[in-house]
Amino acid sequence: YNHINVEINSNNESISVGHFLDLINSV
Repeated sequence: YNHINVEINSNNESISVGHFLDLINSV
């Protein structure tokens, strides 16, 4: 589980996408 994508991108859309990818990675 990592939120590198979320940390790099501070835009709301980028955070949503990063969080979504994190959820997939955590499965």
